[in-house]
Amino acid sequence: MNEGTRNNILISSAGKRVSLVREFQTELKKVFPQGRVFATELNPKMSPAAQISDGCFCVPRVTDETYIDCLFKICTENEIRVVVPTIDTELLVLARAKKRFAEVGIFLLVSDEDFVVTCRDKRNTGNFFESHGIRVPALVDKRNPTFPFFAKPYDGSLSKDLFVVRSREELTPEILNHPKLIFMEYIDKRVYSEYTVDMYFGRDNAIKAIIPRERIEIRAGEINKGRTRKNVLERVLRERFSEIPGVVGCICAQFFLNEKTGDIVGIEINPRFGGGYPLSYGAGANFPRNVVREYLLGECIGFSDSWRDSTLMLRYDAEIIVPERKRVIVFDLDDTLCNEADFLRSAFREIAESLTETRGAEAENLFGEMLEMRSREENVFENLSTRFGVPVKNLLAQYRTHFPVGMKLSEGARSTLETLKRQGVVLGLITDGRSLTQRNKIRALGLGEFFSDENIVISEEFGSEKPSLRNYEFFMKKYPDADFYYVGDNPKKDFIAPNVLGWETICLLDSGCNIRPQEFLSVSTAALPRCKIKSLIELQ
Repeated sequence: MNEGTRNNILISSAGKRVSLVREFQTELKKVFPQGRVFATELNPKMSPAAQISDGCFCVPRVTDETYIDCLFKICTENEIRVVVPTIDTELLVLARAKKRFAEVGIFLLVSDEDFVVTCRDKRNTGNFFESHGIRVPALVDKRNPTFPFFAKPYDGSLSKDLFVVRSREELTPEILNHPKLIFMEYIDKRVYSEYTVDMYFGRDNAIKAIIPRERIEIRAGEINKGRTRKNVLERVLRERFSEIPGVVGCICAQFFLNEKTGDIVGIEINPRFGGGYPLSYGAGANFPRNVVREYLLGECIGFSDSWRDSTLMLRYDAEIIVPERKRVIVFDLDDTLCNEADFLRSAFREIAESLTETRGAEAENLFGEMLEMRSREENVFENLSTRFGVPVKNLLAQYRTHFPVGMKLSEGARSTLETLKRQGVVLGLITDGRSLTQRNKIRALGLGEFFSDENIVISEEFGSEKPSLRNYEFFMKKYPDADFYYVGDNPKKDFIAPNVLGWETICLLDSGCNIRPQEFLSVSTAALPRCKIKSLIELQ
């Protein structure tokens, strides 16, 4: 069994679904100890589920046109095989993208588009129930109503805009003229018990589990107190929902049941994990294990009714305490904070003036010739050695010990470093090269204002160079329990080690000034940065 390749799961729009994330973590790690359960959120810092996940990615709103591209990139770069949605607004977006993800072996655990459309509109849901032999509340003529009646939006969720109208006086213009409200028979809760039923559909679209949950107490549209109940709902739904084309994974449906007469009234279907699923999991209905077996192990599963009857769930408020974590942002030097070409030109000019013993036109002409030689990829110093009789080693020494004149920080670097320092971010530097050369650049750029000497790692001084893990682990040992970022420019060596160590890796794209071309296509996926920026200002 391969434990380390493409066996990760992502819970999208995780929000407060702490229990769901933990349940998937438990079941995934039983089979794949190295497997991780990631999350996505609009604002990860404010999501409890994001905090306890194995890593959370910030995404745009699900309605944003870039959402699917962003999600696809996250999945392909982080070996995610299954995406589990949790909110209604993303279901249709994901259903339409299933084929794209499936082509690269990623399963979006969402039913097909036709079924999602049916569930999102309560009017269509009613037709679906009736076509499967389950009655729905009778419609009420709002112009000539019988009281009491119930009104709710045809596309609503979270118990918003729900009205019980008991008399004509309560039928306000707001309710009467609401464009999305549908008016229907009121189901008396003194006669009928309210149930949410968790159902699991396999990859073959056949039903595999049915768990009725009695809704004892509701808060903000979600079950606060509930109990599993083995009753007529399980038998009827197994008969009538035995196989539904295009339906996969968990769906939760709401029903009213008259315990005396056996009358069942269908209310709504949510084709996703519901907020009360932890009760079903606690009763032994293990849907996360089903997902692992079907989508990661390729197993076929059968119907199971082995869950425990009369399991009671009593919810309470709990807290996720998030201590402040340091942010450590480590930069590369050459072609990241500064243009390496600026150092080269400054050194070439000094060497030209030294060889011609002048600062006039003769030196300027030689300087131009040196740049031309370099552009033709000729060995500049060997040519100069032959022409002027100066040993190559002397020219190299002069180049390396040169103190650059006119060298400046790259665009946006100073303001970005000032902002990060003001925010309390720990700033570090990892650069390859000779100590004197790099120290001269650091002094010329005035980087001592932002980087303490103890947080500057120069390969010659440190005894190892990129992509050695040691250079990066230096910061991890110094700042435990911090979030780490590395900003560089060279895909061939900058991002390999920090990717392995779980850092966020950021590549500053070449604006046309880099001394070496950026070659993204010639390196492995493991060497690629997590994201790319056009200017360091984007770090602010």
